[in-house]
Amino acid sequence: MKGFRAVFVAWVVVLFGCGVVYVAAEDDGWGEWAEEAPTKRFVLTLQQGMRSIACMDSVVMVVNGTYIGPTLEVNEGDNVEVLVLNKMNNLGATIHFHGVKQKGTPWADGTAYVSQCPIPPLGRFTYRFNADKAGTFWYHGHQLLSFASGYGAFIVHPKEKKFDYDEDAGVVHFGNQYMDSLQGIITGLKSNPFVFPGAPQALLANGKGIYNCTAFSECLTCTFGDSCRHEVMHMEPDTKYLLRLTNAGILSFLTLGIQQIPMKVVQTNTGSLKPFKTDFLDLGNGQSYSVIIKTPKKRGQYWLQAIMRFRESEGLIPARVLLDTTKSRNYPKETPSVDGFPSNDDLQFSRKFMNKLKNKKTENLNPEYDQLWTIVSEETKYKNSIKWSLNNYTFQFPDTPALLANQYGVELKRKVTVSEPPMPYDYLTPLAEQGLSEFANLGLNVLTAEYGQRVRVVLQNGLNFGGESEVHPFHMHGGDYWVLGRGQGIFNATKDMEKLNFKDPPMQSTALLLPSGWTVIEFLADNPGFWLFHCHIGVHSAMGMVLVIAVAPERIPEIPGNHHICGEVTVNKVLKHNNCRTQTI
Repeated sequence: MKGFRAVFVAWVVVLFGCGVVYVAAEDDGWGEWAEEAPTKRFVLTLQQGMRSIACMDSVVMVVNGTYIGPTLEVNEGDNVEVLVLNKMNNLGATIHFHGVKQKGTPWADGTAYVSQCPIPPLGRFTYRFNADKAGTFWYHGHQLLSFASGYGAFIVHPKEKKFDYDEDAGVVHFGNQYMDSLQGIITGLKSNPFVFPGAPQALLANGKGIYNCTAFSECLTCTFGDSCRHEVMHMEPDTKYLLRLTNAGILSFLTLGIQQIPMKVVQTNTGSLKPFKTDFLDLGNGQSYSVIIKTPKKRGQYWLQAIMRFRESEGLIPARVLLDTTKSRNYPKETPSVDGFPSNDDLQFSRKFMNKLKNKKTENLNPEYDQLWTIVSEETKYKNSIKWSLNNYTFQFPDTPALLANQYGVELKRKVTVSEPPMPYDYLTPLAEQGLSEFANLGLNVLTAEYGQRVRVVLQNGLNFGGESEVHPFHMHGGDYWVLGRGQGIFNATKDMEKLNFKDPPMQSTALLLPSGWTVIEFLADNPGFWLFHCHIGVHSAMGMVLVIAVAPERIPEIPGNHHICGEVTVNKVLKHNNCRTQTI
């Protein structure tokens, strides 16, 4: 095998400290690459730096010196090589290419302690994969809350133009900005008493926004300049633009609209949709949509606005982008109101919007399936901490990445398989009121699917300790899934079957579980690997709202030789696995 030959030919072992070893080979291996396809190469340098963001000075992770990293653009079918240099002195890092299937290259998924060891401080790692699907993706860190900063767009252009538009306007990244550092937020989530960060101090569009400081002491620390204003995109009148929208925020569920301009929704991250027009669009954390807008014939200035919903957001200034066709370069003195937007808790709008999402391709799926998993989300406790749990297990990442453990014969500690709740109960009534324990177990929940199986997953919402049900955008690594349907209340397999769409369900890698409701998804297990499945609200993931899907572990290709080792995978284990007699050459 190519991968085996790669790790056998010439080993060089370099110690980086922090318990991580990098093993390089003469041939790194490329997984299931298209041999004749061109290769596009990029370098991403990760550093920490002080930046003025939304009128606040903050220490953030920057990519190639910028808070929003460079946009990487390739063509469908290209091979992609991304060298990541971790120039941070005290933090490990990974880069995940959000929405990319990584078919045959599970080691390039960029998930710390699942697909790889973190890139150690001052270390490097090269991600290699094939861009097999066109669409709008983005890259971000995937260790703790690192995806809150240091992210950027990854665009795969189709071989043939799919949609009717004149110009590609590029990407609008929406994000969150906190006064506290990401490490401070993590510390608060793990502390006793528990400290929840609450709403962000600012909503961002392409790294820009305005902090509405409410105290004089806060205003004294405010900064001014280009970052303390809204984003501007210069456009031409009477022109159709393709606009790519992503939500990289760690907390804020967004609803957006454009002043006087309707949006035609045409695509999820990769899945083409039956186009439909809307004045407002829901954009959950980790989601992306492509829309087509047509600017009016008369020159003018039009605001794209995004508000946070399903959380308290009083005083929070919307994320805004000025679409300017005037050529005057004058910034308007007034910003529009958000009157007419869906209200904070308007579930009816969200259900109607998502019911419009139909696959452009008629699927006519077979209603039969091979496995059924029921995943219940609930806010629980573990020891003295507040946690989110799935099926009464709050997630603990392993010391040894699951992918490496599988190859090198390491047993994963605290591994469990819990594909349904421990018992049936009323998921929308507080646990204590039912006489049930509020404490969850700690474990590494790994659900396994055999190659070629169709797995149906019922996502059932529960409650937080305030007795409220929250929105959860669930993201699956390693591929897309069909979103068969959703509803309110507790899913009933008998009466709710008629609500499922087998004809033209949309394909998404991140779908919404609405408050007090359920969502049914289904995926084809055709990509061997260990894939994270988690709520993409960063603070919820950090609190344990995670599990791992193992697809055909026995079929996972040999990991190429350019990987780090950590945990219980030692140099000797690697050498023994490859029948090497010497430790270094």
